[in-house]
Amino acid sequence: MDTGLIVSRYATALVRLVEETGGGENVCAEATALQKALKSVPGLGQALRGSSGLSPDDKVFLVRSALGGSISDEFSRFIALLARSGRDEYLPMILNSFIHKYYLRKNIRIATLRTVGKPSEEELKRIAALVKEKAGFDIIINVETDPELIGGFVFDVDDYLVDSSVKRQLDLIRRQFVRKNRRIV
Repeated sequence: MDTGLIVSRYATALVRLVEETGGGENVCAEATALQKALKSVPGLGQALRGSSGLSPDDKVFLVRSALGGSISDEFSRFIALLARSGRDEYLPMILNSFIHKYYLRKNIRIATLRTVGKPSEEELKRIAALVKEKAGFDIIINVETDPELIGGFVFDVDDYLVDSSVKRQLDLIRRQFVRKNRRIV
């Protein structure tokens, strides 16, 4: 069976479940936290895969432990369903797809803001308000620091990218200089 189809079906099923139960925000927060745990805790992803030999209840316990001791009933049932159906190997992709689908239904997008230094909360609120005003949707801003930018920022939301970094400006100047000097020689 097609991986994309499996991922999409399970993610859509989880979205529908949380819409029925009203627990969407909690489950989305848990899915986001589990994504981070899968990236940062060595061996967690391997332990949750079908070949690990753990029972569905053990996998739910492992997820509960990774998330600090408690998870919602919806998320617990979903993790057990994935384990019972042998689809737990797709968990990272399903989580990603679920978060994306859930936010789309709530008219929320995930944005990335890369800067040299960490912006203040006030600046982040102004950016979010400006995007809401211009684009018509709410955003969740993930901030990344990147000293190679030298200054300025890079803002990425959906297919929209604004690169206003000093590094990019210097690169453009360098390209123009090289292009002009090729003509002289």
